[in-house]
Amino acid sequence: MTDRPDAYAHDDILTALDAGQYGRAIELFTLALNGELEPTQRAALLLARGQLHAALDAHSAARTDLDAALALASSAIMHGAIYVARADAAAAADAFDAALTDSRLAVESLRGQPSECAALRLLGRLERDHGDLLVAIELLGRARTGADSEQDLQEWAEATLDLAIAWRLAGDGERSRTLLDEALGCETDDASWRGRVLAQLGATLGVLNQWDAALEAYARALMLTEDQLDRARLRYNRAVVLRQLGELSAARAELAPAATIGSSDARLSFDIVLLRGVVAREAGDLPAALDALREATTLADTDERQGLARLELGVTLATTGLFGVALDEFGAAAALCREPAELARAYRYRGAARHELGLPGLALDDFARAVQLTSEPDERARGELTCAALLVELGDSAAAYATLGRACASASQPETIAQARFQRGSLATDRGEIDTALVDLCFARDSALAAQDMLLATQAQLNYGVALNAAM
Repeated sequence: MTDRPDAYAHDDILTALDAGQYGRAIELFTLALNGELEPTQRAALLLARGQLHAALDAHSAARTDLDAALALASSAIMHGAIYVARADAAAAADAFDAALTDSRLAVESLRGQPSECAALRLLGRLERDHGDLLVAIELLGRARTGADSEQDLQEWAEATLDLAIAWRLAGDGERSRTLLDEALGCETDDASWRGRVLAQLGATLGVLNQWDAALEAYARALMLTEDQLDRARLRYNRAVVLRQLGELSAARAELAPAATIGSSDARLSFDIVLLRGVVAREAGDLPAALDALREATTLADTDERQGLARLELGVTLATTGLFGVALDEFGAAAALCREPAELARAYRYRGAARHELGLPGLALDDFARAVQLTSEPDERARGELTCAALLVELGDSAAAYATLGRACASASQPETIAQARFQRGSLATDRGEIDTALVDLCFARDSALAAQDMLLATQAQLNYGVALNAAM
């Protein structure tokens, strides 16, 4: 190769890239760009160098190159390609609003072009993960329909996979599974592709509570996956399922190699260590649990993850009876967590710890906050039952009775309804509202018998007898 500034070193750049000599490739791009070039040729080189900068996490340099390429581009197709590259670079830098904006511009620029489907799929993935899920489903459906499953099988298959993930996130596991089965039916010899689909199938089967089938899908994916980080993620996912099945020893066995492999990825390492601590606690190995969860607090890279680690650490400390120390962890978790479900857990656990320490009033405040953050009907009803018990302890029978009424109204599962009616009936007896007490306790007894919950049935029958005596 010559070192003249006007040399267009296309072949040499490709050779450097193929050899993984990325620094040398950047030098060659720069040398070529110092030469005399047509605007379209310069735009193409800037686009390629920008993409390489982005792959090397040089986000500022990538943006500079891609902006310059956009200013020189003269065709809609070139504009679209640059917008796609800018969207990818922005997403890699966690600038998701910018990524969404550029991917929308890419779709507009590439409308009617063969590469429109790829742009639709990029925008659909970004909307799915960082925007509007319903919009994502519409976009990914368009990408799948626009791709020809015979002429461009891979594009169709990727769109199908992305759409399956979106439907799972939307709560439609059956539709997700159907799409994943279609993707698996693609005639391809690409083992890594099949491994990716099987990994997503495992996640969908987990949503459908088909745990054994999920384990099998993850095991098949593991056999087809060579990338070490992907293998660590699969082992982590298998550990999640094994924990769900109560197979804690097997879960810990999966997490051991996953922790070693996944240590190079900060977020994956955090997830593995956090789960390792939770599983150890559930297995009764509290020293190991505390060690892992303290390590998780040092690995957390966001407030939300720090909150999760502090929450699980607090639960473990409370399990050992250290409620005072646990309170500090629950307080930190409540300050750091943003997801309503995790924030509600932090308040519930802090409420339980405060109650153990003889602080029923403060405990009630926490449980009431947790109820406000809870949207699932039966979870909300169970929280209201706890609040009612604390109100009774605090001597506020009227507020407790009203709270039990809300619990009875919001509960949907038979066992939750029976428990709510039992507690309201028992309190109604104490308040002298015997007619309500008899109806509620009879209902609770019959429901418990139908569910073969003999403890609740016996308690309801005893309290029913008390109510009958009070009526005489």
